[in-house]
Amino acid sequence: MEDIHPVWCILGSGGHTAEMCIILQGLLRQTKDISKYKPMKFLVANTDQTSKDKVQLTMSELEQPATEDDFIYIPRAREVGQSWFTTVFSFLYALLWSFWLVFKEKPRLILCNGPGTCVPFCLAGFVQNLARRSKTKLVYVESFCRVNDISMSGRILLPYLDVMIVQWEPLTKIEYLGCKKIKYFGNIL
Repeated sequence: MEDIHPVWCILGSGGHTAEMCIILQGLLRQTKDISKYKPMKFLVANTDQTSKDKVQLTMSELEQPATEDDFIYIPRAREVGQSWFTTVFSFLYALLWSFWLVFKEKPRLILCNGPGTCVPFCLAGFVQNLARRSKTKLVYVESFCRVNDISMSGRILLPYLDVMIVQWEPLTKIEYLGCKKIKYFGNIL
């Protein structure tokens, strides 16, 4: 029997998780065949219980309860308020960890919306695609609050993504490194 590679949703803290819950509600309510998003795994920082609780509540409301097995606890690339000097080391650790996990799990989709935690995982997914180990789709939904410019995570990841979805049409006019992956489908939040 062939392994079914998971769909990953990368959670941030606070507003990132709140927006991801809204994205999941829209995605799972709109689809006719919810099985194409199974198994779904939620990547949450090992120091972030609040995001886990919010996603469990959202998934229960969608009648798709998330169990403990649906969560993968990951190191943060950067803690809120962490100095830039020490961030280098925590990012490198998170990057090594993400390469190991991506190469082990081979997710077919990584869905993220901007927390710094997503950067190493998307980079690892891109490298896995280059190595032709599997095809991981990288989908980034820019935060609703990004009206005039793209976030730092978005600017870092844009060249590596399959698509970046923005929620304000003027952001589609931005040409970052000649990239034409920015799409606007209307307001999704």
